[in-house]
Amino acid sequence: LLTISDAESWYENYAKMERFLTTYHSQLLHEKFDALPPECKALTFWGCRFLNSTQKDKDICLRNYHRHNQRVQEVIPPERLL
Repeated sequence: LLTISDAESWYENYAKMERFLTTYHSQLLHEKFDALPPECKALTFWGCRFLNSTQKDKDICLRNYHRHNQRVQEVIPPERLL
């Protein structure tokens, strides 16, 4: 399953979610996130920062978002993508 959306909208939605989660559920969510295996933390792997991010942080994240989507489409045959 590869969900592709407008990169700017995707980034802004993730930033809003991160701000909400950090504000209302900080300790519990951070403990759960820290317990996840590295492969489940793709956004960290992509270099994404949503809190206190700079334009450079955002540019890196969006560039890696596009790279990921392109790579998936190169590797997975179109008939196998949902």
